[in-house]
Amino acid sequence: MRLLDAAKVPWTVLGTEEWCCGNPHGKTGLTEGLDEHARHNVDALEATGASSVVSGCPGCVLTIGTTYPRRGLRGDFETHHLTEMLEDLVGRGRLPIRRQFEGGRVIYHDPCELGRVGGRVYAAPRRLLDAACGRGEWLEFPKNRDLSSCCGGGGAFKAVDDDAAVAIGVRKLEEAVALGADTVVSACPTCRFNFNHAVQALKRKRREGGPAGEGGKAQADRVKLRVMDIKELLERCI
Repeated sequence: MRLLDAAKVPWTVLGTEEWCCGNPHGKTGLTEGLDEHARHNVDALEATGASSVVSGCPGCVLTIGTTYPRRGLRGDFETHHLTEMLEDLVGRGRLPIRRQFEGGRVIYHDPCELGRVGGRVYAAPRRLLDAACGRGEWLEFPKNRDLSSCCGGGGAFKAVDDDAAVAIGVRKLEEAVALGADTVVSACPTCRFNFNHAVQALKRKRREGGPAGEGGKAQADRVKLRVMDIKELLERCI
């Protein structure tokens, strides 16, 4: 809301008419629920008269923009991830970056549904990080873009096996720590959610696996990772 207002973009929301996009239904095979949500949402979105639908959730963008049309439920609007709109606004000077991000070294994680299993939106979030952090002043995971590994929380997996989902997130965060990152940034609320759980699990792992007493606590306290969505980071820079 603050970013769109700062760029003077007219926008609205569906309010009580906004149902879940249906992505979880599709992931778990409940296609009747998916179609019900799709029909409702397309009607509600078209009723606003909006020409563009944007979301900060890659799952919503993939579902509304790709899954709905495949099921014969195409709406009369374009669908974009919010980073695509924000990158355009920053590039045209409508959303000026007034200060550099001051949260230490940032590392970017590519969300699956924004990247390799979605629209392969790789350039927009990276250009936003260049603007907010400085070109070359943020980190990449060695495996990124199409080779990026999942945060652990995608595809309804977290609902099926939360312990395994968090363990996958911990492995990714351990890699971030080894690379010298202070802040892990993604462009997906599911990634942010699972990584936040993984930070706490990593602290427990360090505490339980470290030396007895204060040594183990000190090792856990050294895990200072922050997890942010890219729009949160950008909002701090305008």
